[in-house]
Amino acid sequence: MRFFLAPLASNGTRFGVYGLTGGRVTNYRLITGSAGVALGAAYSSTIAGTVTNFGTIAGTGTSGDGVSLRSGGSVRNAAGGLIAAGGNGIRIADPAGAVVNFGTVVATTGQGAYVFSGSVTNGATGVLSALISAGSDAVGLGAGGGSVTNFATLASTGTGFGVNGYRGGGVTNYALITGAAGIGLGVGYSSTVAGTVRNFGTVAAVGTGGDGVFLGSGGYVSNAVSGLIAAAYDGIRIDDFSGAVSNFGTVFGTVARGANLYAGIITNGATDVATALIGGGLDAVRFGRGGGTV
Repeated sequence: MRFFLAPLASNGTRFGVYGLTGGRVTNYRLITGSAGVALGAAYSSTIAGTVTNFGTIAGTGTSGDGVSLRSGGSVRNAAGGLIAAGGNGIRIADPAGAVVNFGTVVATTGQGAYVFSGSVTNGATGVLSALISAGSDAVGLGAGGGSVTNFATLASTGTGFGVNGYRGGGVTNYALITGAAGIGLGVGYSSTVAGTVRNFGTVAAVGTGGDGVFLGSGGYVSNAVSGLIAAAYDGIRIDDFSGAVSNFGTVFGTVARGANLYAGIITNGATDVATALIGGGLDAVRFGRGGGTV
């Protein structure tokens, strides 16, 4: 299915485009409805969907999604493209999906971009205006895990995470990730999958109890010379399993600790990097019952 010039609009409580078994949608103008585009909507569908957007896709219902791929697939939002929704901006369910955003994705109450398993790339080198913004998490990774690469802005405007990963995963940030909490990986209670965060930009947790980086099942955090991880509570927190932190930039937890690990290793600076800083309102560094090394 291809739509070039004329708008497609549902005036009721339905979709702009609705596909039972996957398919392909390319939009150059406007697709709108209570929900925008849904592909693979049949419960028995195993066919992935593909959406490429150069125009506007709007889900105007309170809980309507902008793009929903219920059997996996891919969404590409070009520079100048807008995907806006009352619910989730982009949601890609089981088995796997990929989101590439160079434009704007805005979700009022839900997540900006969610993949059950797969990858989310926001912006690129030289494409710094890309934005994924949401009332909940800017990006969500489901039980299948996944990776996030950010060159621009990921922002939760409500009480969510900039990036929220249920079962570990990996995040590489070159620009700005912000929310009430910054990055959370392995936040599901049953998760045993470690997370990895590499930061070259800014991760900011602005909520009262928000951590900058939280790895719920262990893992690794590296913060480059250019990196800033700032939080109202813990700058970096790694729970339950062993973790490692390599910091060459700045990590700060205003109320609590700069780095709080159940067990593991923290390296701050290097022979030729004397400006590295880890600071906290209580402790700069804290280890739990597993012990650790600085």
